[in-house]
Amino acid sequence: WLKSSWPTAFFPRGRVFVAMRVSLLAAAVLLGAEAGKKKSTKGGSKSCAHTGFYSKKIVPLCEAHFPDDASKHLWLVQFYHTGIQKVYDQREEYEKFARNSGDAKVGAVDCAQNVEFCAKQGIREAPTTRAISRGRVRDFAGEHTFEHFEAFAAESAKRFKEMEEALKCNEKGLFSDALKDATVPLCTKSFPPPLEPVPWVVGFYETGDHNKDKTIRKTLNRVAEKYGNLPPKKIEASSKKPLKMRVGAVDCTKQTDCESLGITTFPTIRFYRSGAEPTTFDSFVDKDELKQWADAQLKSIPEETPPPVELKADMSEDEQKAKQAEAQEASEGEAGEDAGRDAGDAGEKTKEAKSTKSEASCFTKGTEMDPLNLEGQARSDEADAASCQKRCAETAGCGGFSFWDKKPGEPAGGCHIAPEGAKPKPAGADVRTGPPVCPEGKTEL
Repeated sequence: WLKSSWPTAFFPRGRVFVAMRVSLLAAAVLLGAEAGKKKSTKGGSKSCAHTGFYSKKIVPLCEAHFPDDASKHLWLVQFYHTGIQKVYDQREEYEKFARNSGDAKVGAVDCAQNVEFCAKQGIREAPTTRAISRGRVRDFAGEHTFEHFEAFAAESAKRFKEMEEALKCNEKGLFSDALKDATVPLCTKSFPPPLEPVPWVVGFYETGDHNKDKTIRKTLNRVAEKYGNLPPKKIEASSKKPLKMRVGAVDCTKQTDCESLGITTFPTIRFYRSGAEPTTFDSFVDKDELKQWADAQLKSIPEETPPPVELKADMSEDEQKAKQAEAQEASEGEAGEDAGRDAGDAGEKTKEAKSTKSEASCFTKGTEMDPLNLEGQARSDEADAASCQKRCAETAGCGGFSFWDKKPGEPAGGCHIAPEGAKPKPAGADVRTGPPVCPEGKTEL
């Protein structure tokens, strides 16, 4: 946008304009360098080496780019090793699932290239396949066939949805701010919450005393953030810690059946984990003492995970090379078939496919830019979010856009373009935001 035509009245001397351009470019380079220092999990397939074992329908994953509890999608992830025969035996079945996976995303981790990461994930054999969604994990235990992968993905989506529904509670009490409260409001009717994959610390309280209310809210939120919890609508999560424990709270002011859970005094704080009776925090509510107690509860959990192992090849080097060459040739053939199918779609279908690819890569649903409009710019009617993004990219000073989906009976959706420096904020499900141009090679987790 620096090359756009600016009013000459603003720049009476060419030197001023040139100096300003140089300063702005230097600032952009410095900002880019600083951003590059930060670890990101949104670099897509370019963050992880693509060995060619699987086709590009299957996203290469590694520690730098792996679905965590902030991921929006259901993922089927396979941990494989190119020196193990069983991996080759089921390769085509996993490829077939990737081509017909519906809403599920499909990825793979090469444990020959990512030894430490696979050990950290507890991988003891290959292939190991897992369903992952918002930090929840299910291990696949069936035959490695397309039909079994398909059934496992459907069952996992159902289970994960049930777990999400169990956490929905309208009695939010002190924890109603989705941008600030990392503590999860819980209801007695669906208690206890799912205790896998991590345990819970749950506070039971009654409202009415301003100072006590303030203390319980502040303390539980601090503890929640310490153990890797984030407010549900907090957009910036670059410094997020690993999730070690969930933190919840039950407002017993209106929920009068707390006594049926053994709660008779307020506040009461308890630790819940799978396969064990709850333990109670026996002290006054202080964040440091509560953290020490929670740490002690975590350490008391028996270590059930066996020590990590490094996967060993069961094929000779010559056999591996031959098999890998076959797999790579098959991947290239599958890529060619996909390209042929894509080339067969013409006109609007091609445009729609490109728009969908762009939207999957860097658009964010449920947010709008703040401030909404660039000075001198108003709402425009656009066919889709990609068209709105194009308008932003072609307008000097635009830093991002907000696009409202078109409603039944309307010819188009609503497009607003925002100034540079604007930030996304929570909005309705029918709106999405994005930058002027999507970074190349970015895959949304």
